Amino acid sequence: MSHPRSRPSTRLLALLSGGLLALSGLLIPPSASAAAQLSASFATTGTWDSGFGAQYTIRNTGDSPASGWTLVFDLPDNVRVTSLWNGQHSVSGNRNTVQALSWNGTIGAGQSVTVGFNGSFTGALAGPTGCTVNGAPCVGGPVDTLAPSVPGAVRVSGSTASSLTLAWTAATDNVGVAGYRVYEGSVLVGTSAGAEVTVSGLAPESTHTYVVTAVDAAGNESGRSQAVTGSTPADTSAPRGGIVGAYYAGWTGFPVAQIPAQKLTHLYYAFGSVQGGRCQAPSAAALNHFAELRTLQQRHPHLNVIISLGGWGADGFSDGALTPAARSAFASSCVDLYLKQHRDVFDGIDIDWEFPVSGGIITKRPEDKRNATLLFQELRRQIDAVGVAQGRRLQLIAATPVGRFQDDGPYDVTQSFELAEVAKTLDFYNVMTYDMGTGYSPISMFNAPMRAAAEDPTGQPMKGGNNVIGGIEHYLANGVPKNKMVLGTPFYSRGFTINSPQADARKGLFLPYSGTINAPQWKTIKAQYLNNPAWQQLRHGAAQVPYLYNASSKTFISYEDPTSIAVKAAYAKQTGLRGTFMWELSDDDAQHSLLNAMAGPFLG
Repeated sequence: MSHPRSRPSTRLLALLSGGLLALSGLLIPPSASAAAQLSASFATTGTWDSGFGAQYTIRNTGDSPASGWTLVFDLPDNVRVTSLWNGQHSVSGNRNTVQALSWNGTIGAGQSVTVGFNGSFTGALAGPTGCTVNGAPCVGGPVDTLAPSVPGAVRVSGSTASSLTLAWTAATDNVGVAGYRVYEGSVLVGTSAGAEVTVSGLAPESTHTYVVTAVDAAGNESGRSQAVTGSTPADTSAPRGGIVGAYYAGWTGFPVAQIPAQKLTHLYYAFGSVQGGRCQAPSAAALNHFAELRTLQQRHPHLNVIISLGGWGADGFSDGALTPAARSAFASSCVDLYLKQHRDVFDGIDIDWEFPVSGGIITKRPEDKRNATLLFQELRRQIDAVGVAQGRRLQLIAATPVGRFQDDGPYDVTQSFELAEVAKTLDFYNVMTYDMGTGYSPISMFNAPMRAAAEDPTGQPMKGGNNVIGGIEHYLANGVPKNKMVLGTPFYSRGFTINSPQADARKGLFLPYSGTINAPQWKTIKAQYLNNPAWQQLRHGAAQVPYLYNASSKTFISYEDPTSIAVKAAYAKQTGLRGTFMWELSDDDAQHSLLNAMAGPFLG
């Protein structure tokens, strides 16, 4: 498997500016005389898909210095401060406390202190409540003890298969309503700065009952509204015509709650660690993800969650496959850890051994090819036995490559795997029809071309197999049935710095290069490159993929867009393949443009 933020959202900017109340403040004990002199105001400095930046200004509006200050505010469950400067920050539950530092604890008359911070959120972003500076409301004035009125006319105003939207008549307050809280029973499930909220992450065809309360800036909460009940409709968009898979890379920071599970049949968690011929215990971060994946699957029961083991540079497979005893120990370590201990999360195992015998940067042995087949057979035996005991069908999948260049030259997948024999054991192959133009390539090349280009000088056999259609046909020629293949699509790009006098004439394609670049994600290309005149947008007719060229920097970028992804998905459907999958979720834009194109032929 392979591996800038999006533009600020005006919706989030507006919500933050209008809905987030004072959120800063901040180790010097405050003096009682300073309390009525201080106020705090908020301003955003930027937003992105799942986070925001902001600053708060604490002002002394009195006639004498204020010595020491403490600011307190409550945040909803789905919003948190990730970093803060110019103050000492602590959190207890939903309550955030920020205290002054030694150098900024005294604020002169008419002076101010600015505190900056970054935050993250999942789902809908809503502002804090209960904001005080030295015990008084952030807006200044005496302590407010009067709660707002109860919100009225609560109703369900909209629904999808995974969400319900509620609306109500706004509450009133002697100072002002800061926001609203939505409860299901005693559980807080949503907050809003205005008289509407969408509760997301719900299961299709499920029924929910909610009440709403209003909260003011001092933290006073109203009584509960009249309850309202709503039901989500059936999920008509969930894939039903084949497999639609996505890899979730645990290190990217992409929130599990934002995974578009309704568009997927399979979700692959990357990666489980393999060392010394055994599956290793997951990290604390991975365990947190497992808990979130459990919740996601409960809300989307159709979703198959698969643990993906290995990945590029992951060693330990060759040792684990070496002998019958080693294969048995390897299989049992993985099955016990993921399908027994975490049986409420995972529905199967995906082996990403890159690669037996040849290619890759790991320990390799000549006998790996045969041993890989035997390892898959041992895994199948143990997985099936556990499935029978648990009363469910557990899956075994392998992520395998097509033609490409590797560190030791041109690579053929049959150097590493007994394709037809392994296919009998697997549920299916995730065929990695990408990584065809990398730092191992002799010239700049496309990452995932549909067909060979006439001007490709690499010659046969690479020219025939180093493309999507050629790669799939190679699997077919080696005995793999169509229904045992799921076509891979890359949501990332690859790029080269061209070193040739023909760079401009050839737009960087099929030329010598001085190095590869850290190519941008699709969402960054969409936001920052496509409308930038420095980058020429091109599309290759035979390869059916887009690419970019910058004449100033001599940079060539091969990427995918919704059009090229749709071509690949249509080919998979028309050829009779099992489905499509992608690497990886964090590369897509907020609208899921690439995923929608990939899933399209397999929806309904």
